[in-house]
Amino acid sequence: MKNTMCFHIKRFRMSVIGGLLTIAIAIPVHAQEGSVRATQVDARVIGEGLIQVTLLGVGGGPHAGERGKDALGINYSTLVEIEDVAFLFDAGRGAAEQIASIGKANFQKVDKLYLTHLHSDHNIGLPDLWATAARTRLRTAPMQVFGPTGTKEMAEHIEAAFEYSFRYSARPSAPLALIGKDIQQGVVYQQGGITVTAFDVDHTPPANPDMHDQFPALGFRVDYNDRSVVISGDTRFSENLIKHSEGVDVLIHEVTESENAGHHTTRVEAAQVFNRVAPKLAVYSHILHGIEQQLTRDTREAEYTGALLVGKDMDVITIGDEVTIMRAGDTPNGG
Repeated sequence: MKNTMCFHIKRFRMSVIGGLLTIAIAIPVHAQEGSVRATQVDARVIGEGLIQVTLLGVGGGPHAGERGKDALGINYSTLVEIEDVAFLFDAGRGAAEQIASIGKANFQKVDKLYLTHLHSDHNIGLPDLWATAARTRLRTAPMQVFGPTGTKEMAEHIEAAFEYSFRYSARPSAPLALIGKDIQQGVVYQQGGITVTAFDVDHTPPANPDMHDQFPALGFRVDYNDRSVVISGDTRFSENLIKHSEGVDVLIHEVTESENAGHHTTRVEAAQVFNRVAPKLAVYSHILHGIEQQLTRDTREAEYTGALLVGKDMDVITIGDEVTIMRAGDTPNGG
């Protein structure tokens, strides 16, 4: 049995770092001793040999607002940074604003965007991210987007849709190239000791099982320096995800608030996944705001006792010899 510890860090304000007001983690974390901790260190400084994960947005579906499920808020997007390389996984509503809040240089730094699937809550921020980077001259190199079948065609349609906007301007400019590529399960990036692997997941509605081949969905794993993170994307309970998550440090997994999972994962099923994978840290993303305590309670009742974080927009997770968590704070005016 794992030696576990439980600790609470009180919420407090810190200085604004790189446009991001940060606070220490403010929820109980049950973790294997020495493996997961809250930190007050500047989370935007990426140390050598580390993987840094920023949950740009954790909201799932069209109702993703911080003020409740009926408000429009930030959708699902995850930024993974390794030294001077950055990968963006999905680009939901607000992705461009969240990246800009970290620093405008990130528009140039984010070289590759990986889409888990083509539902709008995962890609509606792509046109904004691409067009903003181009029109503001924050980026000059083409933007590359990789995803399941349909990604290449979608990128071509986005370029066509904005062609008029680039021409009809006080400062007409050639549009920044948006290069889409359809990918399948396998290694999709391998350079500088970094490996990004795509793997199949199942986001098929039970009533339409034949749709799986027509509308595939992917999860992704990033490995670097014997450290790793898995991003599930949207999926039902997936044996293939469990297989590709073997030995992972951080597992970011979606979850539904409904007992009828449909083409998502229930809390009981997520607990089963976490127990079988046994990551250093399990993270919930793609959630409805306002049900965080319920998610934690139900997952514990389903007998997952490992380290668990219910994600919040702009949480920063750093993966080194240990996993550290820096939580995003309130706005300076307390709003």
